[in-house]
Amino acid sequence: MRSLRKLKKGEIVTEDGKIIGQHHGLPLYTIGQRKGLNTALNIPLYVKDFKMQANQLVVSNEEDAKRSHCYLKDITWVAGLSLGLALLI
Repeated sequence: MRSLRKLKKGEIVTEDGKIIGQHHGLPLYTIGQRKGLNTALNIPLYVKDFKMQANQLVVSNEEDAKRSHCYLKDITWVAGLSLGLALLI
């Protein structure tokens, strides 16, 4: 519990920068998270991004939160196999 007191609260914002709530510390949230955001809007919102320098949690609707790709680095395969090439998922 002591480590939770060190988390820095900040703003929850929409993609266009509108402040709609307050978060309890960026490490408590994950990309795609929907529950527990406690915003002023009565629509489902999803965590889309983190603005680390500004300590802001960026949220959007479901459609805008979807991504067409992701970057994977230092992958460890359970079976110990390696493809030896980059992956685009």
